Amino acid sequence: MKKPIIRQLAPNVIRITHLETGQSEPVNRPWFEDVMLDQPHLEQSTPVIEANVTNQLICINNPKGESFFAEINEPVSGIRKNKPFFYFDIPQTAIYAGFHKVRNGIKISIKKNADESFFGWGEWFNAFERSSGKIKLDNRNALFGEQNRLTYSGIPFFISSEGYGFLLLNSFRSSWTIQNEKMIIEADGPGAD
Repeated sequence: MKKPIIRQLAPNVIRITHLETGQSEPVNRPWFEDVMLDQPHLEQSTPVIEANVTNQLICINNPKGESFFAEINEPVSGIRKNKPFFYFDIPQTAIYAGFHKVRNGIKISIKKNADESFFGWGEWFNAFERSSGKIKLDNRNALFGEQNRLTYSGIPFFISSEGYGFLLLNSFRSSWTIQNEKMIIEADGPGAD
């Protein structure tokens, strides 16, 4: 991958886009401007957070220079694999099983503090606060017994107990694995943005 594009969207909002060598900057989705409403005039217009790139890895610091977000490994793209799947489709009362082809997946690894926990990923019928485990975002109308693993309103966004939020601009199926010292994000399609 080539050097990431870093844009300061507001004093406390940074957008990071990782691109493949030769890939042009992606066009914003039609809804993006509605999400990023105009910022009100602020007395202090200088950034309150700052992104640094060292060896192709992103690190974001607070005003004191302390890191609160960091990539562990350079993002990987172009992942190819066949993933097995099995699910029930409630409206059609049908069962589906087979292999889901991934042609251009991505993988992002970020640092996690030992006592850090996370909130988000849309509507779930299990844990509210998460400090370990795996979350799969594959929107489905799930049977009652499956609602702790599948949901119809998954959102690739979380808020950390460290005080930052993270939105992955990628609508493909994804899995978010929270381990002791890192979080691994894998999506079945391109877009490390």
